[in-house]
Amino acid sequence: TTQVIALEPKNSIGYEERAHMLAKQGKTAEALKDCDKAIALAPRSYFAYIARGHVRRVAKDFEKARADYDYAVELAPDVHSTHNGLAWFYATVRDTKFRNGKRALDYAKTACELTDWKDAYCLDTYAAALAETGNFKEAIRWQEEAVRRCLTTDTHYRNLRERVGLYKSGKALFEDE
Repeated sequence: TTQVIALEPKNSIGYEERAHMLAKQGKTAEALKDCDKAIALAPRSYFAYIARGHVRRVAKDFEKARADYDYAVELAPDVHSTHNGLAWFYATVRDTKFRNGKRALDYAKTACELTDWKDAYCLDTYAAALAETGNFKEAIRWQEEAVRRCLTTDTHYRNLRERVGLYKSGKALFEDE
């Protein structure tokens, strides 16, 4: 992605992608700079706000993370990933001030509807929201469907499979542990 930025320094996508990589490495300050650069280049890019929401979540700045996810939905209400990002936040964040199963379920359902209930990641989020609301029977059903729809070569496949067991044990997901 640094090469993409070098070739196209006015394209926000390279900054967004590099921000995700930096956040995974725990370099949240650098990642936030890339997100801010992406937003400066493309102020109406919902993906840039999702990226910054993710980085802020990793940095445990939950208030600003939620604001970024909210704004992404406002920018692109017909895009499943905006709803899915906000639903994932509400369903899995550790801080109880922000965790909200009902809101998670509403946003996750919208994301699933926008994908005709076929996207593994949206189904995964829907299952997490169901588990957060205590509906483990349905969480297991939808998590198993997410696993069926996910390629076994996908980097998240193992996590999706493991969540079936988590929900069978009657536990909700806390992603930021």
